[in-house]
Amino acid sequence: MNLHIKLTSFFLITLLLVSFACAGYITIETNVKSQVEGNILNNEVEIANLGNDAAFNVKASLILNGSAYKSRIKETLSVGESFKFNKSIEIPYSIKGTYPLITKVNYQDTNNYPFQALSVSSFDFIDVTTSNVEARLKSTKLSDKGTLNLLILNKDNKEKDIVVTIYAPEGIKIIDAPIKTKLKNKLKLNFDLERTNALSGSNYAVFAIMEYDENNKHFTSMDSANVEIVDFIPNENNPISKIFIIFFIALLLFYIFVKKKRLLN
Repeated sequence: MNLHIKLTSFFLITLLLVSFACAGYITIETNVKSQVEGNILNNEVEIANLGNDAAFNVKASLILNGSAYKSRIKETLSVGESFKFNKSIEIPYSIKGTYPLITKVNYQDTNNYPFQALSVSSFDFIDVTTSNVEARLKSTKLSDKGTLNLLILNKDNKEKDIVVTIYAPEGIKIIDAPIKTKLKNKLKLNFDLERTNALSGSNYAVFAIMEYDENNKHFTSMDSANVEIVDFIPNENNPISKIFIIFFIALLLFYIFVKKKRLLN
């Protein structure tokens, strides 16, 4: 077997592996409608499968003030199918304002591998409040351990006592959250991440929520980012990583050169 055949085989095998990995995927879309009546929060949650593979043992949970309210289990959620979950919850707050509501959807793929889709919404209790705190959460890649970077801006520059909470789906562990801190102008926070059972090649949504009280009202702001799970993250400061990248690029260019030369002949 000559070098050209070896290289061709290598790239064909790589393409086949990529095609196999992308053959089936599950995309869970969550739509939450909330309405306040007195001190009751009425919720309608619709879960839809927008992927090209079925999801199994699907169960939704609403998280309010640390308490979880779970739906029934949907044994099979086929492609293009959706189901609804309705739940009324007594609002545990006394201060009027805007509060966060967390929705978690647990499901499995055909190999019984567990996944969790996470989403965050908000609702207004008695009064609508507009937060002067802005969050900017940066997307990142995660292999085993990593860092999530958050920039918090105070738009009115009036010092606030804020609570910062990071929500990540099962499979990713957030270290040292939530955080209570003072915010003057701007604040940079770094949260350590640990990969537990997050599947390589998958993307997970994470959320940052900032809350504070002011003038007897509650304020909430939030932002989201993507965490991509990878097996290897090249270290730019590591010469071995640089050599590996250069070697791979050189190999690819050589393959293109050989193929082009054969076509010309």
